[in-house]
Amino acid sequence: MHDFSFNYIARHFIINYIYHRIKQHIDHSEWTDIPEILHVWRDSRVWAIDVTKPDEENWKDITPRGFGNWQYASVPSYETGKRWVITWDRAGSYADLWMVNMDGFGKTPIGENDGTVLSWIGDETLTPRIRLARPDTDTTRVQLSDDGVDWRTLLDASAKEVFSPLYINDKTESFFAYSSRGRDKIALVEVSTSDGLETVLVEHPEYDLGRNFSFSPFYNPVDLIVTNVDETQQFALTDNGRVFEGFLDSFENRADLEDIYQSPDGNTVSVELAPNAIGCERYFLNLEDGTSRHIGTFSFLNRHRDALVPMEKVRFTARDGLELQGFLMRPKGVEGPVPMLINIHGGPAQNHSWGYRHGRQFLVNRGYAILSVNFRGSTGYGKEFQALGYREFGRKMQHDIEDAALWAVEQGIADREALGVIGASYGGYAATMAALQRPDLFKVAIAEHAMMDVAYQSQFPPDHWGLSIQSWTKYFGDPKDEADLQIMRDYSPITHAANLQVPMLIVAGKRDGVVGIEQTERFVESAKETQFPPQTLIFEDEGHGVGRWQNRIKRARIMEDFLHEHLGGRSGGWDWIELAADYL
Repeated sequence: MHDFSFNYIARHFIINYIYHRIKQHIDHSEWTDIPEILHVWRDSRVWAIDVTKPDEENWKDITPRGFGNWQYASVPSYETGKRWVITWDRAGSYADLWMVNMDGFGKTPIGENDGTVLSWIGDETLTPRIRLARPDTDTTRVQLSDDGVDWRTLLDASAKEVFSPLYINDKTESFFAYSSRGRDKIALVEVSTSDGLETVLVEHPEYDLGRNFSFSPFYNPVDLIVTNVDETQQFALTDNGRVFEGFLDSFENRADLEDIYQSPDGNTVSVELAPNAIGCERYFLNLEDGTSRHIGTFSFLNRHRDALVPMEKVRFTARDGLELQGFLMRPKGVEGPVPMLINIHGGPAQNHSWGYRHGRQFLVNRGYAILSVNFRGSTGYGKEFQALGYREFGRKMQHDIEDAALWAVEQGIADREALGVIGASYGGYAATMAALQRPDLFKVAIAEHAMMDVAYQSQFPPDHWGLSIQSWTKYFGDPKDEADLQIMRDYSPITHAANLQVPMLIVAGKRDGVVGIEQTERFVESAKETQFPPQTLIFEDEGHGVGRWQNRIKRARIMEDFLHEHLGGRSGGWDWIELAADYL
């Protein structure tokens, strides 16, 4: 057995120590190419921590100086001594590129946006080499540079297609990209820098490719690609990738790959995965000899392994004959129809995928079957399937949700008298529309961070959508077109709020920078005189999602009580952790 590096193993225990000490304040962390240095985000600041001296008084503030609205755009490498920062400070709706020292000082502009640039990709010296631009709403322009200053156009792709460069090869003769140019599914391709021609390296006949992994965090060759819209499938591109593929194949059942953490030398990885999509296990894998060591199990899995249920892939046909896919979870040890929630994803340019889902396990444990539907317009199934959802909000996309519920009833899975819907963001919109359009079918709805006014959202989108706004208009239309605007109004929950006929729970955050809290407030005001005025859970300190563990506890308790009252499952009742959530 390989003797795993003590320093690398020690780093994982140290980060756990730091997290347990001040976890409520840490938003994100990442390792650097110096084994002892960890970067953490806390309270909108970035800190460098020497893990041999992890106490807080030894932390160093390395937040980039002189920026307001910003984010990092490169990995933390002390070898270069620099990092990229992109910032929206100057323009608001599109970003400029800057270089800063690793200590946060020494800001230097290296890419001023002329109002068309989507992103930059650099080489190992942090010189910009590839630039994506949007010269008009229908075009993605790929440009190349030898020095980061002078740019030439390599190719123009349709904005309706995916073209996403990953990194440029050492000899600069080609680069890798995710692309659907000239094909329905997103494939991994190698693109010639001389003529823009593509060579397909990896593709899947049914699904778009998913996440890609590089086992060296500071250099960018793609070692492995996985897709888990169906069940996790992996494609190895390098020797390290093939070692990792063999490790995944060693599990009797497929494993949902949760995450990978790399050592600086790229020879060892820490892997988090869920065999059969249940729970979470962590392993160390040595990529040189393929040996692995199990180092831990998600503590919740240790305590509740027998209560967790597998995720089933299901297929059914919509009313117009379109085949749809979903993922079903059913309460353990229960026969016959049960109360069911149709789970609607956000986006709508997103998808549900196979894997361990902690929140769904909670609801299944309370007695509900959960059917997560990839309705038309979802990503992951190719651009033709996605395009079927364009401008079908409130109509065919909603019909797919209804048809999923009816299918579950016909199969004897769901109780026809105990159907509900749940979703966040666009999913919150669709859950609300389901309650308004089909109160005969859906008895309750839970809408979180929901768009309640399509016209308002389209006319006043968040600044950070910037040059990607055409992704929105493909689904919802052009707010400058009066005919499109009228359709948005017709199929907005706010228009029909006074007709609400079923119980609703609405969750929102006052710091939401995607869907403003005013949309929730207006809907609740319009629905307050109905037979079922919405129940609300509004967080002062949350945005477009619920992140703080205290708020997650509160959300879970209110949700289970709400569903218990209106849909018939069980509630676990009061728990002492609620006191901790109130006072910590």
